Amino acid sequence: KIVEPQFHNPFPQIYRVAVLPFFNQSAEPTVDGDAVAMAYYNELQTIPGFEVMPVGVARQMLAASVAVTGREPRGGADFQRLAQTMNVDAVLVDSVTEYSPY
Repeated sequence: KIVEPQFHNPFPQIYRVAVLPFFNQSAEPTVDGDAVAMAYYNELQTIPGFEVMPVGVARQMLAASVAVTGREPRGGADFQRLAQTMNVDAVLVDSVTEYSPY
């Protein structure tokens, strides 16, 4: 008998999240951080208990924040302010460190 794993949000206090485009820290220069973030967004959408802001909207709100502050968020306090501006509970910032196109 094959049992499908059942995923759920283990943190009920974190409901609305925004996924930013991933940074590429791998040796492969062709990694598309937007595409990786979109794949992550799609998977996160399938987990009950999460409302996920579209990647494009999150990218635009980040750009607007940078235009106002004059710099990209760098630390926890910056990302907490960004989350408040975006009206989300958490902002996911990640990077690809290893990638093989095969």
